[in-house]
Amino acid sequence: MDINKKQNLLRLWLESFVVVNQCTGKLIKAVLCLLVVVAVILTILILAMGGTAVLNHLQMMANPQIAGIGTGLLYMGSSLLGNLLFLFFMTVIFQIIATQVLQVKQPLTETFSSSVWPTIYQIVASFLLVIPVVIASIILAVLTKGNQWAGLIGLILIAFLSVRICYSFIAIAVDNKGPIEGLVHSWNLTKGSNYVDALLMCLMLVGSVFLLYALLFGLGYVLYIAIPLYFPNSFNLAHPSLIWWLLLLVLMVLGIFYYMALLAFPILVYLNRNAQENPVKQQQTKDDEIFIPLPELETPGTAQAAPAPVTPQTPTPAETPHTQTPPAGMEILGVTKTSVNTTEAETNDLSQHLDQVYTPRDKEIAQHKEEDRMPTILFDDELAKQLEGQFLAEQQPKPAPKEDGNSSGDDPIQLSK
Repeated sequence: MDINKKQNLLRLWLESFVVVNQCTGKLIKAVLCLLVVVAVILTILILAMGGTAVLNHLQMMANPQIAGIGTGLLYMGSSLLGNLLFLFFMTVIFQIIATQVLQVKQPLTETFSSSVWPTIYQIVASFLLVIPVVIASIILAVLTKGNQWAGLIGLILIAFLSVRICYSFIAIAVDNKGPIEGLVHSWNLTKGSNYVDALLMCLMLVGSVFLLYALLFGLGYVLYIAIPLYFPNSFNLAHPSLIWWLLLLVLMVLGIFYYMALLAFPILVYLNRNAQENPVKQQQTKDDEIFIPLPELETPGTAQAAPAPVTPQTPTPAETPHTQTPPAGMEILGVTKTSVNTTEAETNDLSQHLDQVYTPRDKEIAQHKEEDRMPTILFDDELAKQLEGQFLAEQQPKPAPKEDGNSSGDDPIQLSK
């Protein structure tokens, strides 16, 4: 699915299940890490307070009427820590799903480390939202004085504001925006015609949650009726068999998968609508594919007529160093003289163009001045004559050795007197 192309909400809702299926491994690892953190916290509490004391405090928290000051403080601390872990876990889930949609490779350790500050920003954003809502509720309650219609208008206003800021926590978690910046970005992203999309998305989320609860309730009701009728002897509520534990495990896995898909749905909508409102050209250039265009050089004389071709000057017979002719099939190595005349204006234009392309550094200029650079070697007439004579001498056939009357082809042995 192309996230940069606008998609309808139903397509994004179905695509959320595909995305969760693709990143199932990372999601399972994140859930296991959360369970490990919770187990460590409970272990520390049990070692510090004792198992019996922890159970007593938990029972007191379940019954607020008998709870004391210590239990109340423990309840407040556990609630704050639970909300913090919940926001951190939600931020990790948001980043895992967003990186999968954007096809960005991000290790799980980096996801955990990059979720710390967004979690703090979400806590700050929560306080920024709760305080105005509480103040507005108090003012509305005082002004209405129990009027039902005024209360209904207040609920509609709260629903309207909730839709306008529905993307704020996702923007903070995914795009690493600040608390105020995330709220403003969500407000701008849901203005105009985009408000209808945001409202439909919220309604689809609420409908999906009700559908999940309806399925669970219907399944439980069916099992409640079907088990006593068809499985009265194989099912014991106090000691269920292995097959019932497996069935419960499968239902839990399906419920968690459905819940993760519900979390992925608003992220897909946010990324898709954000790409439409803020189009960014993603130019992925590799190190070996970087191309830097150079300025085009206008060669001097391009607008002028092309000069006539220079014909090489053939040497006259008087200039030929040797009068002897080469053997058949051999060619004489000759050197011709050619020259190209350039005007001073053309030379200046070429120097200006070279200065635009390459500007030498002071270090290189100093080094060039110190070095004794020889000019390009040019063949003069004397060197050309020597090379031509050497070439003709090498091509001459060597004289055969004289025979002294010996019948054999070997050289005679000369004896000293």
